[in-house]
Formats: sequence, structure tokens, C-alpha cells
Amino acid sequence: MNRISFLNLFKELYKKNYKFNNYGLKGLLSIEKDLYKISVNKKFKNSVDPKMDDIRTIRNYMEHRILTVKDVGELKQHTKLELSIPMDELDSNSLYLLQKCREAIILVSLMVKENEDKKEAKFKAKNNNLPKVYAFKYDDDLKTR
Repeated sequence: MNRISFLNLFKELYKKNYKFNNYGLKGLLSIEKDLYKISVNKKFKNSVDPKMDDIRTIRNYMEHRILTVKDVGELKQHTKLELSIPMDELDSNSLYLLQKCREAIILVSLMVKENEDKKEAKFKAKNNNLPKVYAFKYDDDLKTR
């Protein structure tokens, strides 16, 4: 079973030489590049969004190594095996990641809407002789049960 992820989505689109002419899809592509540190040019090794570098490091330590969360105000400590971060840094990174998730949801809905608008325009261009359907206006009193 294939999981849905940014990497799987864009791998399929790259295989098909998809033209990224959809604004929602372009936005998702930029989030993917920040999230996975993908650079178009080898001169730029850091992602455009430096906060995503921190989030990527925290996720990596949570999944593969040790992440400890300290009290607010303590210093961040970083070794090969363990990463210790203060609670306020974890909070701010979590909120930032939630904002990115919200942005991705908005971009997906924008992508779908733009795609559906293009389909509708093609359909109307082919079938411009369809009869119009008129909606009748009803009094608000008639709409109650």
C-alpha cells in the first residue's frame, strides 16, 4: 500500500513531466522543498525557511535518536545521540508546523478549485449550446418546515 506524502506526490508528477501551472500545486511544491531540504541549485544548501531546518532536526531526533525537553529558559544542547531543547522552543516549532499544515490544506483546496475551474471552462467551451436551468425565488416563509 502506498502512503500519501509530499515525496510520493511529487515523484509521480516529476515522472509524468507535469507542468506546474497550478498556483496551489506550486505552493505545495515550495512547502515540500522546505520540508525535505530540496534545492534546485547546488549553491543553496539551506532551505528558504530556516525554521523548517530546526523542525526537521527535531523530527529526526524524535524518530531516530533521543529528544529531551527541558524547562523554559534552559539552553539547547546538541550531541550526536541526544538533542535537548527548551519547552518554549518545542511550543513555537509545533505552532509553526501547525501553521504550515493549515497552509497546505488551503493550498490543496486552491489546487482542486483551480483544476475544477479549468475542467468547467473546457466543458463550457465544448457544450455551449446547453439549455439554461433557472432557479426560482421562494419566499422565506415557504422555506420553513
